Amino acid sequence: MPNPGGERHALLIATSRYIDPTLHRLRAPAQDARDLRELLIDPAVGYFDSAAKVVDGTKAEADEGIERLFRGRAPEDLVLLYISGHGIKNDYGQLFFAASNTDLALPRSTAINSSFVRDLLEECQAGAKIVLLDCCYSGAFSAGLAPKSSADSVSLDEQLVGRGTYVITATDALEYAFEGEHRYFERPVHRSMFTSMVIEALQTGAADVDRNGMITADELYDYVYRKMQPRGIQTPTRYARTEGSFTVAKTRPTTVSLTTAAKPPPVTLDHLLPAPDESPRELQPPVGRSAEPAGNAAIVQFDLTGQGGHVVVVGQIHSGKSTLVQTLVVGLSLTHTPGNATFYCIDSGGQLAALARLPHVKMVIDPEEHRRRVAMLAKITEIMAERKKLFRKYRIPSAEVFRARRKDLAFPAGDHADVFLIIDGWAQTSDVDGTLAERVRRIASDGLRFGVHVILTARSWREVPPRLADLMLGRIELRLSDPRESRIDPALAATLPKHSGYGLHEAGRFVIAQPEVDASSGYDLDELMGPEDAAADDHWLAEDDTEQLLPGESLAVSLSLLALLGLQGTAGTFDLRRAWAPRPVRDRYRVPFGVDEHGRPVELDIKEAAAGGMGPHGICVGATGSGKSELLRTIMLGMMLRHSPGTLNMILVDFKGGATFLGLDKAPHVAATITNLASDLNLVDRMKDAIAGEVSRRQEELAKGNYKNVWDYEKARENGADLDPLPAL
Repeated sequence: MPNPGGERHALLIATSRYIDPTLHRLRAPAQDARDLRELLIDPAVGYFDSAAKVVDGTKAEADEGIERLFRGRAPEDLVLLYISGHGIKNDYGQLFFAASNTDLALPRSTAINSSFVRDLLEECQAGAKIVLLDCCYSGAFSAGLAPKSSADSVSLDEQLVGRGTYVITATDALEYAFEGEHRYFERPVHRSMFTSMVIEALQTGAADVDRNGMITADELYDYVYRKMQPRGIQTPTRYARTEGSFTVAKTRPTTVSLTTAAKPPPVTLDHLLPAPDESPRELQPPVGRSAEPAGNAAIVQFDLTGQGGHVVVVGQIHSGKSTLVQTLVVGLSLTHTPGNATFYCIDSGGQLAALARLPHVKMVIDPEEHRRRVAMLAKITEIMAERKKLFRKYRIPSAEVFRARRKDLAFPAGDHADVFLIIDGWAQTSDVDGTLAERVRRIASDGLRFGVHVILTARSWREVPPRLADLMLGRIELRLSDPRESRIDPALAATLPKHSGYGLHEAGRFVIAQPEVDASSGYDLDELMGPEDAAADDHWLAEDDTEQLLPGESLAVSLSLLALLGLQGTAGTFDLRRAWAPRPVRDRYRVPFGVDEHGRPVELDIKEAAAGGMGPHGICVGATGSGKSELLRTIMLGMMLRHSPGTLNMILVDFKGGATFLGLDKAPHVAATITNLASDLNLVDRMKDAIAGEVSRRQEELAKGNYKNVWDYEKARENGADLDPLPAL
């Protein structure tokens, strides 16, 4: 084991609160440091001799702690420094870590200088040095390790800071680092994306790809990168110069090789289901038992209520994909009523035919049944459109709230079940329908918000279109033809036996359960499925109706703007107070401006992405006469009809003339109308200065009350704070 006989010491610096009002408060660092420290000092995991913390400390306290960590270490020692908080750069691109007393105007004297940390790293005599940086721009720290003199033709590898230095950063030199909701030992916590992956790697041991009982620095980085890179928000980086490898943490020493394992003993669904008198977890069907040593044969369940609500099962032919789908459908059907879960199945291999007898299964069809397939997809799209209206009418913000509300007897009647579109055999189905990928992508893109799920199987990842695969965050792999293609863990994928029966998901390997249920378990599957000749309920699929749903045909729709907005009455009589009533955040600054080929509303949501929108900025491109001005007028009118002047203001700018916004300048939402800039370009500079001044004024208003953004400001105002409106502009 690395550093035998040596000591292991760590320092965790976490800063959440700041004196400088422009450094907004963070929620994650203090909790992150607390949970990470627990793992580091755990004798079974990090086995560190000490792990000091500096939480919300000053620059002086942090600097002293860092110097104490690195001073006086022996060559056989290992030291670890973790810093979480705001990363800031000065005008010269130099990186600093904000302390509680940091003044952004004086970073050198009030913030932790990255060059100070690098100097101490260089001087430290410990044989193994690890730095974990969870802050914005943290990748710039590693850039500072390069030689500063360009005159010396020395490679980077020859100018590293000491022996055995390993740096892992949450971002590259230009990116921001983000926080979010995560789970830790089954309790919800607010944690940064980067540190949550570090903690997950150490807590579960999943980073130990060679299963030798140790997690090296390389394995830790590889795990964090593999988990974060698909999200496309942050790019973890590393900087390493080590002789051999050194251990960050231990995992359970017991290992098992599945490569030569015999066919697993059968695991049947009836042994995994909760007792009939227990309340099952909603949309969390059991599918097998863990095959990992640390899993202790725990029941493996898939949580379909969150981001993993769309599932893709990838495995070579005869690896058990259809069996897994059957187990999932039967498990959900036995623990949920048809009013809570329904299924629409495309069955390329005939493996799902028996499921048609379940009352939950609306339809099982062959991919070649063109009309029925098209009508099935149209039906699911129609369900989503109806739910959008329902959510808007009853102000339902999410699928979670929808599931809770549908249990209320006062909730309006209708089809409120979670809907599952299952495609068993993606390649075979898409081969006979060139429009399938785009149709399914549209369903998956918005489906989870309205309780609509997509589950599909494929023989390899190459079969699944990238734009669709990006939406399928629930991922299961069975035996792959080439384990190197695994998107979960190539090393683990290579250990799955050639015979069927084993699967791999993000928490490790598992034995797939057979969809068999003995009546002695308290569940009567035969009674639930009904007689052999029972057929799925597809009475809605009238043959005449399928003609107008064929690809390439459009649905002619003529709607007024008021009808599209769901507002009653005419332009002179509709209820303005009702139209301007406060909306949940999800529906603010969101407006339909047209319909697609099926008559469904097409919406623009100009909120920033962090608030669930598409914006906050946008561009429309089109040739002369294509309708750009008309589109802008429609969007502006729609926004005005849905928002009061207290929540939305506009500056209307027409470079050449005033025709685009003619008549809109009288609206109470319009703060200014600027036209004919082409005749006097100095007006462009004046407009820029005026808008910049308004931005500065708003920053000052937020800083006065220590609000991190306008959403916090508006929330405080809605809760009774004596604040002036700060409408979106």
